[in-house]
Amino acid sequence: MIGILVQSLQLDDPNFNWLLGGVMLAIGLGFSALFFFMGKSVDKVLEIREIQDQDREGVNKFLREHWGATDISVRGEIIDGTKLNGFIVYKGKKIIGLVTYIIYDNNECELVTIDSLRENRGTGTQLIGKVKEIAVENKCDKIKLVTSNSNIRAMGFYQKRGFILSNVYINEMEAVRKLKPEIPLVADNGIPIRDGLEFTLVLETSEN
Repeated sequence: MIGILVQSLQLDDPNFNWLLGGVMLAIGLGFSALFFFMGKSVDKVLEIREIQDQDREGVNKFLREHWGATDISVRGEIIDGTKLNGFIVYKGKKIIGLVTYIIYDNNECELVTIDSLRENRGTGTQLIGKVKEIAVENKCDKIKLVTSNSNIRAMGFYQKRGFILSNVYINEMEAVRKLKPEIPLVADNGIPIRDGLEFTLVLETSEN
């Protein structure tokens, strides 16, 4: 169609550039709309829901793949990850995101694990949003978590979402390794895994 239009006009025709520009703009807008709706259709197949009994086998496998085990170290204790509450992100039948948490009696929520296989697409932010909803429903006034000093990307992720550095536990990983000796001394990025860094998100509740 473009070829026919071009051939039907002389190059020195004053309407040629105007018409050709209009045609190319229309084609460009068409492709932009196509890619937009293709992206939307991909997002629509994602499902976020609370962990249910039928999800446990897949969740346990996911934890073993991404955390090395279903036993998770939390503040000097080993927590059974197979019993944690949380939210899953499914794409079809595949788990592409997972967050787990604990609600304490002192109006605090502990974010235990969070993983997303779909980086820079908002999945992690959605998962934190779900935990915030649960925390507010349970009248928690804050969400806390501990990550290692070597987890540079996580530190940036949490701070961009409103968490603040609230405590540093020097040499905490020495005690953790007594519980989980498989934890390496050095991370893949070359930083020694040594300290625990606590981040806190203060929640706005009706009682605050």
